[in-house]
Amino acid sequence: MIGPRFQRGGGINGSERALAALADRSFLRLWTWPNLWMKQNSELADILVVFGDHVLIFSDKGAAYPATDDARLNWTRYYRRAIAESAHQINRAERWIERFPDKVFLDPRLETPLPVPLPPLERRVVHRICVAPAAADAARAEGLAGLRLAPAVVGDAERFATGRVEECRGWVHVFDQITLDNVLSELSTAPDLIAYLTAKEALVERGGLASAPSESDLLAGYLLNNRRFPADGAPLTVAAGLWTGLQEHPQYVERQRRDRISVFWDRLIERVYRGFVARDLELGNEIPMPDLEPILRLMAAEDRFNRRLLSMIIVERIEGQGGATLIPSSSPDLTYLTLIQPYDRNETERDYRYRRAQSLQLRILAAKAADPGLRKIIAIGLGQANARGGSEDLAFADTQAWSPEMIAHGQRVRDELGYFRDDRVVLNRQIEDEFPELD
Repeated sequence: MIGPRFQRGGGINGSERALAALADRSFLRLWTWPNLWMKQNSELADILVVFGDHVLIFSDKGAAYPATDDARLNWTRYYRRAIAESAHQINRAERWIERFPDKVFLDPRLETPLPVPLPPLERRVVHRICVAPAAADAARAEGLAGLRLAPAVVGDAERFATGRVEECRGWVHVFDQITLDNVLSELSTAPDLIAYLTAKEALVERGGLASAPSESDLLAGYLLNNRRFPADGAPLTVAAGLWTGLQEHPQYVERQRRDRISVFWDRLIERVYRGFVARDLELGNEIPMPDLEPILRLMAAEDRFNRRLLSMIIVERIEGQGGATLIPSSSPDLTYLTLIQPYDRNETERDYRYRRAQSLQLRILAAKAADPGLRKIIAIGLGQANARGGSEDLAFADTQAWSPEMIAHGQRVRDELGYFRDDRVVLNRQIEDEFPELD
């Protein structure tokens, strides 16, 4: 019996396992790699996230906060053990993947290389993230919101304030346990979190941030400003309590409720990934990882709001009359083709899957003939609600180089089978506000 393609790490201690679970939820398992190794018994980082041109390096030393009678000494010791040592690990990891991008492994015996390639150095964007969990309770015990952000502070110069971390080149994001939970729960997709980290780094580098009471308050300011920071003007001083106020706002609460359906999209990506790793796909087990990952990454590049819209459309068709639908992606050159195909009670599951897969391929041809402007098409085949079992098929086509003969073939398919006829073509665009207006 052939086993799984590889086995990911899951975190060595409780703190690392909790971090890995949070990262899995935000980035999904295909792009989240816990406990990677660079040499025998020499760990690279607690988590490496590889998503397109972006690499996120997480380090969590899990240090306890000291409890001596000297408050200043407690902070200095904690900073050294939790933040400075994490930054040192991040810096070492960043330099290693620059020099040896093909020498990153899933296991301490260096037998299984990282299954996804690192982006080329000339395009690589690195985000450095230090996790200092125990700082949260220690700061709150003194009436603070958490670790204060103050870019002018260097090292451990000010208690419970983080700015420039000297042990690492570039900006280091320092999260305590509460702000880590808030950031990864709120920015729960790769594009959402990467956009925030990128905007924050640009703000800091241009001297645009004076201070923030906590990372959570800075995040709230970003969300309230339409996911942007001010582009100019005086350095930003974030008001205290923004995060609490945002969470209590009725529009925010309603947005959270409406976003629940979006996990349909996450689960779809995860099911395909898990089936691929376990080698139990009905079709496609022979596809190499470098061919599958970019397709799933196109789907994972949808932010949380777009995942909500996509999920709403697809679930409505699953629970309704089924059929085929074209849905635009947030990426301008990508369109989703969804097919909700009923079962024939006389066919086996295997026969049904092959019939649906063939139907997907034919509909890709017909869709291109119906709209020659389409370029990339991800076709998703699903069963109707309350049907037996549950399965999904995935197909991808980049039609940019299709010949006139290929498109003419698609037109014949369209004419013969009636797929996407002029009176039936539906490019489903869902109109929805991220933060809905309330009655």
